[in-house]
This record gives sequence, C-alpha cells and structure tokens, in this order.
Amino acid sequence: MPGSQSQEVISLSSGDDCPSTVVTRTPEVLSENDLVYESDRDVLLEDPPRFFNGDKDFPIVDIDTLEIEDVMSLLFNPPASHVCQRQPRKCQISASFIIDTRELTGPSDWKADDLGVFDNVGRVNMGYFLIGNDGTATFLSKKKTEILLPVPGQTIKATKTYWVHRKHKDFKRRAIELESEKNRRLPFVLVQYMFEGREHAISSEPYKNSKKGEGGFFRTKPSVLQKLKSEVKSKTSVAGIYDKAFEDAGGILNFQARGDLPRNIKQVSNLKCETSGSKTEKDDMYAVLEKSQTDPVKFVRKVQLAPDPACILATDHELNDVVRLLLRGKHVSF
Repeated sequence: MPGSQSQEVISLSSGDDCPSTVVTRTPEVLSENDLVYESDRDVLLEDPPRFFNGDKDFPIVDIDTLEIEDVMSLLFNPPASHVCQRQPRKCQISASFIIDTRELTGPSDWKADDLGVFDNVGRVNMGYFLIGNDGTATFLSKKKTEILLPVPGQTIKATKTYWVHRKHKDFKRRAIELESEKNRRLPFVLVQYMFEGREHAISSEPYKNSKKGEGGFFRTKPSVLQKLKSEVKSKTSVAGIYDKAFEDAGGILNFQARGDLPRNIKQVSNLKCETSGSKTEKDDMYAVLEKSQTDPVKFVRKVQLAPDPACILATDHELNDVVRLLLRGKHVSF
C-alpha cells in the first residue's frame, strides 16, 4: 500500500471473558489514505456544541453516537470549548456535561446540583484503557492483572456510577470518572442526566427529618460541609456559624447555588454536636429554635436569625384575646 508504514504490534493477555487485545503503535508519518478517516470523536468536535439554557458556560456534549474508546479519549483531554466553565445546576433535560473539578471548591461538589435527592444504585468498573501519545484510547482489559506487558502511553481506569432520583424514578444521573495508574483521580468528569421517556420538571421531597410543609431537600456541597466541620470546632455559636455561611456564599440575596448554604441551622448544630462528642451542647438561639419545633403549647411562634436575631412569643390564649378585642373595636396595648 503506497505510503504505508510498518507498525509495532503488542499482544496483551486477556481473561476468559474478554477477547485478546492488540495495541498498535502507529508511526507519526501518516499516508493520505489514513488522513481521510476520522473518529466519531473528531466528527463531534467539528460541530459547535449546544448550550444548556443558551449559556455558553454550559456546553452540552452529545456522546450517544460515540464508541466507548472515543468517550475515554474525549474525557481524558477534552477541548476547552466542550468543558463547562461553571457547574451545571437544575438540569431538567437529557444532557451530558464535562466538568473540570479543578474549577470547583471541592472535587465532588458537582454532585450538589440543586435537583434534590439521588439514590446511588451502583458503580461499575468500565475497565482499563490505553491513552496513546496521539490522544486516542484503546480498551485493554477489565482487570489490571490481565495487562502483562508494558505498553507505550498512559493507562487509565474508568468507573461509572448510577443514580436514580428519589421522587422521580424516571430521572437518572450517570457519571464517568477516570483514575491514573497510581489511583489518582483525574480532573474531568462526565455527568449525564437522562429521562426514561418525556422530559418534565423535577421537584424534591422534604428532608427525612423535616416537618410537613417544609421545602424540598437540597444537598450541601461537600466542600461547604468540610468547612462547617472545621468552624464548629471553634467557640463561635451555631447561629454565628450559620450566618457566616450565608455571608461567605454572597448573602441571602446573592448566593449562586443552594448547595453553597447549610440546609438549615439544625444541620450546623448536629455537626457541632458530632464534633464535640456531646449531644447536649447547644447555644441559646438553637435552644429557642428547637423549642419552636417541639413544644406542643406553641409558645415560640417564629425565630429569625438574620439580619438581626428576633423571636415572637405568644400562647393561643393570648392570640385569641387579641383577635377578640380587635373585633370589638378595642385598642389593645401591651
């Protein structure tokens, strides 16, 4: 064949459940015929990506037509045009995103996506892949022990995790993550959201310990939790730590994501108790808040922490008297 070059072939041993694998090291000089053929990955990158909500910070990666090797090659070294500049949140369509975890405060913060509770239903080993010097990926084996010979390039391990939304069972989340030969997590993660059937709005159930009528559950980012665990070791009150968390996130009106905030003040108090090893260590504001939630007399009507601490106290009898006197046109003073 004109212009063809010799190739070095390395045969790898495989297990009973996998065919033998052949890794071909291609010379740098390619023939004209070789240049005609493009991988599905190259075809994908030729087209400009779609964007989630029309925002160029959130390019959508269409991987449905890609072979698994092309997905690994893309995820190992994606072009900047296909990587999210910020974390996608509240995605309620079927879409896939590549996230650079180095741009997040914590490498697992992408899981706090403001979509409520996802139940982890499994994690699978996708196998080991060889990333060649030209960036292409080749499947090697399901097990590391089956790779008997050293091969040129970098060997990576891919794992895929599966989640199902707790309230909407037809809504799924998937994630593909890569590790190096030394079990070091690589920076890019592929996150997929998908519906089984028609797309629809996603809502969340209240947290398991929430009272009826309270809002849905939102996951706090792991990096925020880690920071709270450090701060509860100080002598700062639970209310003070809770207020500071809002300030650090930009304030009650300017925070970017629900995951940047503690779920509620009780979450902070629980962390303080866990850290101190005492279940009785509570500050005054938390004691009042807990009283409002557990007191059958309903004497504590409302607790406000920001901008200034405040508390409304009244019994049913007092409120009934107020209503009765006002209806009679009487002026009431306290």
